Amino acid sequence: MRTLLLALVLAACADQKPTPAPPPAVQLEGTQWVSSAGGLNAPTIAFSGSRANGFTGCNLFFAQVEQNGPMLRFSAVGTTRRACSPDLTEIERAFVAQLESTNSAHIDGDVLVLQDVNRRELARFTRQP
Repeated sequence: MRTLLLALVLAACADQKPTPAPPPAVQLEGTQWVSSAGGLNAPTIAFSGSRANGFTGCNLFFAQVEQNGPMLRFSAVGTTRRACSPDLTEIERAFVAQLESTNSAHIDGDVLVLQDVNRRELARFTRQP
């Protein structure tokens, strides 16, 4: 009986796969980023504590940031209210939508990649010195 019980326990343990390591935390504190889309009016992000701020392509923005490992969320996103041309207003609208849709992020070298809840890429940013 003991042999059978021991064999069952060993078989059950052998079938278990090792738990994968959690994705590494994204270290954003004190970092600054510019949209990889480039251009004179490229959006920027700077992280400080639980806050983010930067440039939308049209106005300045500010937001609360929640981060836990690769999970990254922006909330309470607000902007200044400067009037801009329609093309800059569209850049701003798209950028704010990307921030509000962000659910996770990872860093590839000097590139910050924002992802939605399905891990689809929303935007890329290049680290600034």
